[in-house]
Amino acid sequence: MMDAASRMGLEHLFESRDQALATFAGYLTDEIKRHKRKEEASIWIVGTSIRGFLVPTQGMGADILTDAAACGCEVRILMTEPHIAEARARQEEHDPKGIIEEIRISVQELKAIGLKKESIRYYAGAPTVFTIATASRMLLNPYPHTRESHRCFSLIVRRTESDNDIYHQYKKYHCEKPWENAREQSPQDWDRGVSTS
Repeated sequence: MMDAASRMGLEHLFESRDQALATFAGYLTDEIKRHKRKEEASIWIVGTSIRGFLVPTQGMGADILTDAAACGCEVRILMTEPHIAEARARQEEHDPKGIIEEIRISVQELKAIGLKKESIRYYAGAPTVFTIATASRMLLNPYPHTRESHRCFSLIVRRTESDNDIYHQYKKYHCEKPWENAREQSPQDWDRGVSTS
């Protein structure tokens, strides 16, 4: 069983996302260093909103993205379309407007730290797994239907030579394909600091 998990790229299993992020922060910092050495490097994030990644009490998310933006490392952030997020909030028994506000605040913060409009898109669907991916590793944090993802277990997986490992499956179907079908903000909304439509 453990051999199969290793072949699929499983490296770490954590009880919560906070624990996983503490480890994954090192991989993100290494990714920025790789970009500075002109090596393959990217940071992709998929989530309903990424507020939990940006708030200082949860780790170094804002600092990492600031460094990535400053050096030009590729960053792609995919968040839920705001009108979909309202349904998500009800499902988790939160204020229906709460996640919409989180998305709005997240976009303002991402803009303030230097990310470009082209780095942020909205997908018309609620993600099933909060994801952060580099060119070689990925953090996966599932969303149970009635609980916030950050309270639940997380995995860190590595990219292997197999196109069917966990990393490649999620990179293709959870990151790349949704990104292709996602919506950018209009230039007018970006200039006004509006994140919803």
